[in-house]
Amino acid sequence: MSHSDYAKNIDTNHAAIRKHIRDELHYEWVDTFRSGFGFPDAIVIARNGIPVMLEIKSPGKGQNANEIEFQERMKKAGYWFYFVVYSVEDVKRAIEHVEEYKIEVKREWSE
Repeated sequence: MSHSDYAKNIDTNHAAIRKHIRDELHYEWVDTFRSGFGFPDAIVIARNGIPVMLEIKSPGKGQNANEIEFQERMKKAGYWFYFVVYSVEDVKRAIEHVEEYKIEVKREWSE
């Protein structure tokens, strides 16, 4: 399967989840489902500044081999804010989990 074959698929619940998280809960949402190569479907910026990677799946569906490989690479690199989600509630739980981390995200860079 080519890059474009992966990138054109979007799960049926993606739009509803995006609408709720972005429009009703007011989180910054970036659609990345067209990226392919196992990259997650969306990135949400938690209120503490941490980017949360979301692999959105329709109920009853699982990750493909590229998605599993990407998730494993993130874990190996020490990035633990990648979640497979099926519903708005899953996304809310993931964001709440990430927002429990009390880390300082530098907002401005100086030389």
